Amino acid sequence: MTRHDERFAALLETVSARHDTGVLLGVHAPLQGIRFRGAAGAFGRGSERPITIDDGFRIASMSKVFTAVLVMRLVERGTLSLGDTLVPYFEPALLDRLHPDSRRITLEHLLNHTAGLWDFALTPAWSQEIRSDPLRFREPQEILQWAVDHAEPVGAVGERHVYSDTGYVLLGRMLEIVTGTSYAAQCREHILEPLGMTDTWLEGHEAPRSSLSHCYSGDWDALAINGCLDWAAGGHVSTLADLERFLLGLFRGELVAHTTLDRMLVPVATPNHHYGLGIGIRRESAPGEPATMQSLWGHGGHWGSFMQYIPNLRATITGTINFTGQDFRPLYEAILGVVLDRTI
Repeated sequence: MTRHDERFAALLETVSARHDTGVLLGVHAPLQGIRFRGAAGAFGRGSERPITIDDGFRIASMSKVFTAVLVMRLVERGTLSLGDTLVPYFEPALLDRLHPDSRRITLEHLLNHTAGLWDFALTPAWSQEIRSDPLRFREPQEILQWAVDHAEPVGAVGERHVYSDTGYVLLGRMLEIVTGTSYAAQCREHILEPLGMTDTWLEGHEAPRSSLSHCYSGDWDALAINGCLDWAAGGHVSTLADLERFLLGLFRGELVAHTTLDRMLVPVATPNHHYGLGIGIRRESAPGEPATMQSLWGHGGHWGSFMQYIPNLRATITGTINFTGQDFRPLYEAILGVVLDRTI
């Protein structure tokens, strides 16, 4: 075991003990000669089975990057334009309930969360709806209709970034309407199969292709709810290896052209960082470096999952803490400290 491996393993043990969860971390930093995949903790609380580097985990909002890639592929072909509105794709009654100015919402607004739409997924009302029948499978149209029926617009169209799962469920439905193909099938045909992501699957819509480790909110085991509930906004299960394949495939231009990728990285400001078209853009540092030394391109997920590409280092970071409500900054700083051989 190398010095880097030892430090990563110690980090995993610390994080696992803090949350009493199984945690996973993959780091590939070729310029530093680092290739690490590690695990710590149990597959689930109270289980004697340890979590392993091949176990799957819910990636939650990281599915939004898949959805954005599918949209941008259609933009490349000329089938869609970033300036397209919702009007041709949805019934007037739905648009009227969605937002007072819904006919001005474009694909670009949905992709970078500037449409002024609320985020139904984290509201008390949606939690109550889920608790009424937590394991029931819900069709995407049912999820979208609930989000629209309970809509509470949070701003003017184009005014500012307000993170919204509602917008990405709309994008998923638009993809199905435009192509006549299910969202799950589009992900498999255009992303998962070309990149060899054989262990990734859309929960509730495809047969499992991996195990599914337990994730938690406080003392509550989230596997008590059906994973179909966030769909195109966050419904996939994946693994360390598959997410590394995705990051490398995306940022090497295997899924969309480099000019398209450049457009996806044009940011709008968020309360903490920046956000492009489906891609989060962060600036982080290792201990002892300027505060914004490294760029990180990628996404995090509600259940503590993360995937980031570091262009300056050509490195990837993937993994999960399997615990909700994460501030990823300390974790990223610690990982960068190991990669760059820094100490506090």
